[in-house]
Amino acid sequence: MPASMTGYATGEILCRGVSGTIEIRSVNHKHRELGISLPMNSLALEAKVREMVEPLVLRGKIQLSVRLEFKQLSTGPVVDLDKARSWVDRCNQLSDAMNLKSDLGVSQLITLPGVLADSTDPNLHQDLEDALLKYLPSVVQAFCVSRQKEGDFLSRELLKYLYRMEECRQMIEGLQATIQNDSLERYRQRVGLFMSGELDENRLYQEVAILLEKADVSEELVRLAAHFKAFEEILLQASECGRSLNFLCQEIHREINTTGSKSQNLEVVRQVLELKNLLEKIREQIQNLE
Repeated sequence: MPASMTGYATGEILCRGVSGTIEIRSVNHKHRELGISLPMNSLALEAKVREMVEPLVLRGKIQLSVRLEFKQLSTGPVVDLDKARSWVDRCNQLSDAMNLKSDLGVSQLITLPGVLADSTDPNLHQDLEDALLKYLPSVVQAFCVSRQKEGDFLSRELLKYLYRMEECRQMIEGLQATIQNDSLERYRQRVGLFMSGELDENRLYQEVAILLEKADVSEELVRLAAHFKAFEEILLQASECGRSLNFLCQEIHREINTTGSKSQNLEVVRQVLELKNLLEKIREQIQNLE
């Protein structure tokens, strides 16, 4: 069965004092559109994430976002004694060469480049990227499962509507013999009101046959049955069927309208209205399928 275009999944990411959340959500869309929001400014990482998600999604507007919370990544600044000694030596050399008094103090020394350094591991950025690629597959899988579950539910609902439409079609089909007999008697009475003398039964049958031929809906009912069968087969077998089912709905709608325009029987009109109501429900639901 096809998957729904709506889905949601979330998961955690943990890496050396950094915690975060991976979130994937999707809504209906004519095509596939994937938006990615990462705290790491890396085109290479975004490409890897895209390659992981896009093959699993055929249609829909998908938004994948990662939020990180940094905790206790640094124990404070660290003094680089080698750099500090180097700066002191240079200042002393300059003082001797220029015959100037050196008044370099600690407050000035710590402001010089390289004397104070952050203790954060410079490899943390790469570790975070690796952690994201490690945790992401399970979130993507949960996202796909949620879409498939929703798709299965929608498919079952669509089949219920479809089977009810087939019942309406069969009911209309079963009324055709009664409608023809009633039409014959009705035309006989009407003709009798405007004629005096003996009624030519053969001529009456010919005229009624012409009228009944114009009002006959057997072809429409046959085509409806074929459309219903095709709808069911596509829904049960295809993974991407939203567009195909939408086209079939247009064809079904055309046959229902033709049936309604040809029918004067009150019960047939009721069944046609029920068919239209059920078809509208189906149209609304298939907008959510891939």
